[in-house]
Amino acid sequence: INTDWVIPYSDWPENLRDEYTYNPEKAKDLLAEAGYPNGFKTQALMSNADDVTVVEIMKAQFMDIGVDMDIEVYDMSTFMSICREGKHEQMAFFVSAALTFDPPNNISFRTEHRWQNFAMVRDPDYLAIYNDILNASDISEAQQLVKEADMYAISQHWAVNLFGNKSNILYQPYLKGYNGSSITGAGNPFYARYWIDQVLKTSLR
Repeated sequence: INTDWVIPYSDWPENLRDEYTYNPEKAKDLLAEAGYPNGFKTQALMSNADDVTVVEIMKAQFMDIGVDMDIEVYDMSTFMSICREGKHEQMAFFVSAALTFDPPNNISFRTEHRWQNFAMVRDPDYLAIYNDILNASDISEAQQLVKEADMYAISQHWAVNLFGNKSNILYQPYLKGYNGSSITGAGNPFYARYWIDQVLKTSLR
């Protein structure tokens, strides 16, 4: 986890950590307080390119508190079309690339972020933080504001956050100027920064 840009779970306020701790009984109490003592039905859209087993595990955990979630699986193009146009009625399962080389661009819940704002959030306070990020005078100020935006979104519970993914990136040792992160996620990689060490490449033949 890049602690320059986000606050790790272990450093969250205790009450917020409790809200993200698996606790079916507390969840049932919250449902009852909200007027759903017997739970409710919902749905989750997903792409067939993602792992349905993960969503089935989430479905089973929801059932433990009386929330019956139907899983609707679509091909990727149909799934993205539905979600970008805001035509899904309830939830959408989406694997995010998280923070890459451009953290401010990964502020997912801003209104115009059609790639990841599938929750259709329109929150002026959150958007105000994002605008402050764009106008930050230096990197340290931007990092602090990204942390603020992240914690605000987490406290609002706009998403059911699951575990993080890990992937391997393999590249030749003679590829220089590449740090392993620039091409993972949305955005334009800085190909102009990369170069080939021809001497090293030749020596490895």
